Amino acid sequence: MNNDAIFNEVTKQYGGRFHLKKNQFSSRILIEARQIGLEVIEDLNKNNSKLPDVNINFINNNLFNAYSFKNNDSYYIGINKGTIINLYTFFNYILSFPNILNFIGNNELEITPDYNPQYLNEIIKPKDKDREIYAQGLFYYAILFLTLHEYAHIINGHLDFINQKRNFIFKIINSLQKKSELNAQTLEYNADCYAANIIIKIIINRYRDNINLQEDKKPYFKSLEEAFFLWTFATYTVFRFLGTNEYNLEKLDKYPHPAPIFRQYYTSTLIPKIIQNSEYSNLNESILKKTSIAITEFEESLKIIKKNSKLHNFIIPINPIPINHTYTGKELHQISRIQNNWSKMRLQLKPY
Repeated sequence: MNNDAIFNEVTKQYGGRFHLKKNQFSSRILIEARQIGLEVIEDLNKNNSKLPDVNINFINNNLFNAYSFKNNDSYYIGINKGTIINLYTFFNYILSFPNILNFIGNNELEITPDYNPQYLNEIIKPKDKDREIYAQGLFYYAILFLTLHEYAHIINGHLDFINQKRNFIFKIINSLQKKSELNAQTLEYNADCYAANIIIKIIINRYRDNINLQEDKKPYFKSLEEAFFLWTFATYTVFRFLGTNEYNLEKLDKYPHPAPIFRQYYTSTLIPKIIQNSEYSNLNESILKKTSIAITEFEESLKIIKKNSKLHNFIIPINPIPINHTYTGKELHQISRIQNNWSKMRLQLKPY
């Protein structure tokens, strides 16, 4: 079987491979998302010839999820069609509101949408070109994070460690769950940190080399603070799309994947650590302020949308309850357990 046939066979219980059609609008968005993922993996492979090639494809499923698996000696990343389309739709939709992120471009050109975009049939786009470009930037970083998270499961030996054909980002396989929910959360922690680490370094390098950037990417790097605002907003959106279930503080160690509050903690705390060791350490405080503002802006965006439309019209419902950023002793204890467990697991993963 060729790669497409293998992908379809392995993912058929989740919907199977989505067949891309050349002139279909949704297919064009999916092809764009795949290109984002392939380009970053190709760049990583240039610096390390030992890294494996990966096939990226899409699953005919509207739920928010992504997968990685190994078949023989080949690796695959599968992202649900609904994940890609909803992110693309959402970012363009919010930038169409004049009072959302009103400091981007000329917001006075926007007219508050009086209806919701219909899934797969249309995209409500901002009228201002700069705001449309910004929506594209948010989409870019969200897809980058999703892809690199899955790639981490491959190159960090997670798939080989659990000796299974499937392992995915937001839903852990039963065999791993039975072995240890803590191990499952730890692998997700590692994948989140790997993705965030790569992207933070990409942002710093692109800001440093701004003059040589492609024209369509320059607007994202007017300042390092603005670049991290963009990335934080995009990644936080992913976590909020995931945070549709509330968590019982008494059972934090029983879930097969970390609560969104932990995932936000992992990625946000990496920023000052990496910035501090760069030539931009003097910007650490201002960058952290910007990332905090990004989260506030996202929550304000949801409030504005809710007044004008119904969030449940999106295929993926967004929980109106924000991710809590006040960490209790129980949450900090679970974070510590996961981080300490990683120190043990990384030794077990070395052979892979």
